[in-house]
Amino acid sequence: MKKNLIISAILCYFVLLTSGQTDNTIQTGNSFRNSIPEHIKERKAYKRAEWFFDQRAFPYDTIPVIKYRQEMTKEIQKAKSNLSKSVDDLNWTSVGPAGVQFSLVPHWGIVSGRVRALAIHPTDHQTVYIGAASGGIWKTTDGGESWLDIGHDLESLSFGAIAIDPNNPETLYAGSGECKLLYDFFDFSGSGLFKSTDGGSTWIVITDGFGSQTDFSDLVVHPNNSNVVFATIGGGTVFSGGTMPNEGIWKS
Repeated sequence: MKKNLIISAILCYFVLLTSGQTDNTIQTGNSFRNSIPEHIKERKAYKRAEWFFDQRAFPYDTIPVIKYRQEMTKEIQKAKSNLSKSVDDLNWTSVGPAGVQFSLVPHWGIVSGRVRALAIHPTDHQTVYIGAASGGIWKTTDGGESWLDIGHDLESLSFGAIAIDPNNPETLYAGSGECKLLYDFFDFSGSGLFKSTDGGSTWIVITDGFGSQTDFSDLVVHPNNSNVVFATIGGGTVFSGGTMPNEGIWKS
């Protein structure tokens, strides 16, 4: 899991630095770094990814694409070797919710939104909750055969994290707003932390402490103490300038 997170950070950094990519090289020089907001460059995740690239670009400001692919292949193979089952052997089947025809780009066909959050019931594995970037919260009780929209009347339709209380599985927490390494017009902020004590049938919203504009990335309920909840919140979207004051790790 740790290596997978590192790879994700590196890939995000790659997207950031390749705005000036040529056909043969990946640009990593100062001219590109100057366009990155200072508060992003101060983050440890950025510095780790920057170090990863600098080792491979030295003493130049560019990385040959073929070299980048070779190094990324090595990292991916390392991560896959730690899995009990090879990723290539896994079979995936879409279980919904069903997508829609994307009218703006018809040749994309049937598409669906980003699933940003997922939580599986601790004892009934047929019950699963998901949260979408802008599609609300959905619940299945039959392993994905059918889905119920349980978040259509909430103040937010964007969710970045869901957690189930392992001691009281009917108690759910859903953090509204999605979190990404960077921010753009395709990110959606939320309006607080939502809590349900009846399996998602009804919800209350919690904004005390971190405010009414949020971008959750994770939620965890303590396995031995239901009163202890941890949350991580990102820095916002392009509409908030990426400088939300509630960015960080929170504990209740």
